[in-house]
Amino acid sequence: MTWVGRVFLAGLAILIVGFSPIAAQEPHVMASSWEESGDGAVEDGRYNWAMQVYNSACDLNSPTACMKAGDLLRDQLFVDDIGLYENDAFFYDLGCELGLIESCKRNQELYAFLDLRCKGGENDICVVSGMGHLQGFGTGTINPAAARTAFTSACNADVPDGCYRLGLFHYTGQEGAPDFSQAEQYLRKACDLNLGIGCAELGLIYQDGVLGSPDFDAAIDMYHLACTRGDSETCLMMGDATALSTDQEGYAETAIYYYQLGCGGGNIASCRALAYALFEGTLGEQDIARARAIAAPLCDEGEAQLCKDLGILEP
Repeated sequence: MTWVGRVFLAGLAILIVGFSPIAAQEPHVMASSWEESGDGAVEDGRYNWAMQVYNSACDLNSPTACMKAGDLLRDQLFVDDIGLYENDAFFYDLGCELGLIESCKRNQELYAFLDLRCKGGENDICVVSGMGHLQGFGTGTINPAAARTAFTSACNADVPDGCYRLGLFHYTGQEGAPDFSQAEQYLRKACDLNLGIGCAELGLIYQDGVLGSPDFDAAIDMYHLACTRGDSETCLMMGDATALSTDQEGYAETAIYYYQLGCGGGNIASCRALAYALFEGTLGEQDIARARAIAAPLCDEGEAQLCKDLGILEP
């Protein structure tokens, strides 16, 4: 878990469909074929398929496919979703980077629209607007001051992610030297607003001792809060840490506790660790039936080896 790993990167919530192109085909030919397939899918109303093939063509550096993926997110599938605005901007930015001026213009229009909504009091939107200013989406120019203003508006309205972004902003010194005191203040507010990742980053501040001497007890308290407030990556970290100390009383049960929370939060690595521990009894409790029940849903999620080891699939 690192600060770099926590910095916002516009993610994609789209499954990429695998395909087996003819080896002799050039990438631009493949991209054109996928893009045409997407166009046909849009005409037929098969928007999910269109999104997937546009994404594949965009991966092959087709700027028009990237823009069409952005258009599809904007116009066809969704009404008003913050995460999808981020993905929309991501696709437009890819098209822009590949030299498509129209894609640049659409990103500018999108962020002008988001800025207007932020200034109009839609504080959830301010988080997306602020991230756009930090990455130069829409204008091509990074504007830390505008980002700070947007994040501050969101945090003042008790939007947890706004406080989290503002904390990172000060920690990384986006406007000059880092301000760890301000970072602590805003990350604590994010944590108090039940944003687990805010608690996790606050734990790092205490662990690293950037405010003075390291305070490992305070860090562990924050990591515990992070896990119980939904940051499943921290649950995995806590499970792994306590699993290494099973010679101390109560640590085995604590490791299982954290792995269970992480698995329940969708962290596959936590599910894997929990399944192996229960199957082998390495944390003091052996429950083969339960281990298999935990592993079974993962057999089609890239965990074939786990399922073979636990006797669910044939070796």
